[in-house]
Amino acid sequence: MERINGYKIIDDYKCIYFSDRKISRNKIYKLTDGNIEWFYKVVGTKIQYKELFYSTILKNKGLNTITYDLAQYKGKFGIISKNYNPKNLPNISLANVIKEYQKANSSRIYNVIMLPEIIETFCVEHKYKYNPQIKNELFFRFMIQIFLANSDLSEPNIELLIDEPIELTSYYDFESCGTINLNDDINSYLMDTYMLEYNAEINSFPTSFKILTNFLKNGTSKELEIFKIWLEKMKETNTKMIIEEIEEKTSKRFPNELKLRLIKNYQKNLQNIDSIVSKKSDNKID
Repeated sequence: MERINGYKIIDDYKCIYFSDRKISRNKIYKLTDGNIEWFYKVVGTKIQYKELFYSTILKNKGLNTITYDLAQYKGKFGIISKNYNPKNLPNISLANVIKEYQKANSSRIYNVIMLPEIIETFCVEHKYKYNPQIKNELFFRFMIQIFLANSDLSEPNIELLIDEPIELTSYYDFESCGTINLNDDINSYLMDTYMLEYNAEINSFPTSFKILTNFLKNGTSKELEIFKIWLEKMKETNTKMIIEEIEEKTSKRFPNELKLRLIKNYQKNLQNIDSIVSKKSDNKID
């Protein structure tokens, strides 16, 4: 396919659906090339390369993630990815599953530990087949949120595909990664949603530091072991190779300033996490 300055030209793709909601700052198109359905999002250069960078890291770690490419559609620049629901299965956001639970239980309290049971109850009530792997997958979402400093991995951004059994959608939407420091109050980053919390009551905006320290205090020995193993895996990421892979894919040099910033934010966040984990191991944090 033709590329101009790194961007795939996809003008011949047919538009199936277009979203220009006021609550979203991005225009999103659902397109088809006649065989495959795609999502195309109009975003600026910074977001384009964030999406490429972080999705490529997760792909190289063997995680089920959407990957992105630069694309130009009808004169607009953005990113393109394959439809994460190629079978067009019925789907529901985790936020709506939780709202149903809250309505039935007159409670706003929930967290990562409670979510598998909430989802299983939802499946029973709607006669869907529950997937026991959901528990492990949600724990991985929780970890990846911390490792990538993703301030927007919240319930509306996780969807359930109604299959036999149900499953979570692939990882997607990385534009808010690397936007917070561990001690930041994330209230300014989120409106009416929350980062995934471990087992604390969610009735106020948590800081990312509180999310991590709460997990380190209350996680099971198995969960803590998995967390530390994956922390080492993420630290071992060869960011130079990630950049080179993206440049080879797009046939375009990665903008130098963005490259340096993304690598710095990624590595600094992991160093901060490592420091907190080490202090916790030495019983130096409460």
